[in-house]
Amino acid sequence: GGGGGGGGERVWVGFEDGHLLVLDATSRRLLAQAWLQHFSSINCILHIQALKRVYVALGNGSVLAYDDDLGMSGAAAAAAAGSSRHSALTLAPVAEYHDSLQTSMCLLAVPPSPS
Repeated sequence: GGGGGGGGERVWVGFEDGHLLVLDATSRRLLAQAWLQHFSSINCILHIQALKRVYVALGNGSVLAYDDDLGMSGAAAAAAAGSSRHSALTLAPVAEYHDSLQTSMCLLAVPPSPS
């Protein structure tokens, strides 16, 4: 997925070991990261631009929601994307959803039907 605010396009990458990285699409610089050690592998990542959220589906049935602007907006995001000295942020979910069935899943965005 891509996404988010004024700092340019971003690439969200999830790994089997639970690492989640957000990279600047142009420079490939690491912008933010998280290690979801207590959860499980990342199965799917979905950006819903209208909600300004990125949803991450995990192998244990949990879904985590993140702000697509990484908590930065406008000038702050642009400055962070341009700075080589900026250290990567630690991602924190803004919402968590848990499925007691603990099944593997993927996410699908369904646009609203035309009125």
